[in-house]
Amino acid sequence: ALLKLLGDKNQEVRTTAIEMLGKIGPATAAEIPELIKCLGDDSAEVLRAAAEALGNIGPQAKAAIPALIKCLGDASHEALLATTEALGKIGPNAKAVPALIKCLGNINQEICAAAVKALAIYAQPLSPKELLAFALLLFASKPAAAPAGIHFEQYDLAGKLLAQVPDELCLNALRKLISSDPF
Repeated sequence: ALLKLLGDKNQEVRTTAIEMLGKIGPATAAEIPELIKCLGDDSAEVLRAAAEALGNIGPQAKAAIPALIKCLGDASHEALLATTEALGKIGPNAKAVPALIKCLGNINQEICAAAVKALAIYAQPLSPKELLAFALLLFASKPAAAPAGIHFEQYDLAGKLLAQVPDELCLNALRKLISSDPF
C-alpha cells in the first residue's frame, strides 16, 4: 500500500510514505528500486526522505549509491546532509569517495562532519598503504571556499588514520616526498 503512495501527486503524501518505509528499516529492502526512483523527485523534501530511508536500510541499499552520488551535486542543504549520511550508513564504495571528499569543502559544518563520518567508515577495511594515501588525501583536501577551522574533523580523521600506519611506512613516504621536492 505504501508503494502506491510514492507516486501520489501530493509531495507531502510521497514524503510521509517514504518516511514510513524508512522507519521499517532493513525489512524494506524489496522497495529499494522504488526509493531510488524517489531520489529523482523534483521535491527536495522527497529526496531527503528517500535518502534517509535508504540510509536506514543500510548495506542492503548498495544499489542506491550511484543515484545518491548524483544527488550530492544538486541537493538542498537538508537533502545533501541526508544523502551524505546515507552514503556512510550504506557502507564503503570506492565510487563514493571522490564525492564525499568534495563534500568536505561544503561551507556547512554539518555536511562536512557527515562526510568525515562516512569516510571514516570507508577507511576501516584499508591496508596500511591505502590508509596512508587516504590520510594524505584528507590533509590535502581543503577547498578555498571553506571557512577557517571548519575542517577539524577531517584533520582529526587523517591523524587517526596515520596513527594506524606503521612508522616505517610513514617515514619512507616522507623520505620520498622530501627527495622529490623541486625546491
